[in-house]
Amino acid sequence: MPTILLYSVPAEQHRQLEALGMRLGYSCKKIARKRFLQPIGCHAGLPGFEQNGDWYEGKDLPDPMILFSEFSDGLLNRFLAACKEDGMPQIDYRAVVTEHNIHWNVLDLYQELVQEHESLHGGKVTL
Repeated sequence: MPTILLYSVPAEQHRQLEALGMRLGYSCKKIARKRFLQPIGCHAGLPGFEQNGDWYEGKDLPDPMILFSEFSDGLLNRFLAACKEDGMPQIDYRAVVTEHNIHWNVLDLYQELVQEHESLHGGKVTL
């Protein structure tokens, strides 16, 4: 089932994303901060991925981040259009779960997204 993985997403925004998911046919899965060092493939429930022994004890991400798992291009486009139509606050750090990033942990992916965002928009965010 298509799922949005939620990292450091505020409760109100989480509720909005879940309500939208009921309309569009996806689920939301909040990932606990202590699991931020686990591989993304583990968070997405992909075969062959299990939790490792690394547990994160640091701070939450400075900004919310979401990952789209098993989203078709059509569903992703409907999601983005619905967010805009509903006036939902934009989450700047978002990505699709891919073969390239399934082995990464959340902190590594977040830093990659921050660098991409900086190159497009300027500004700097650090953990």
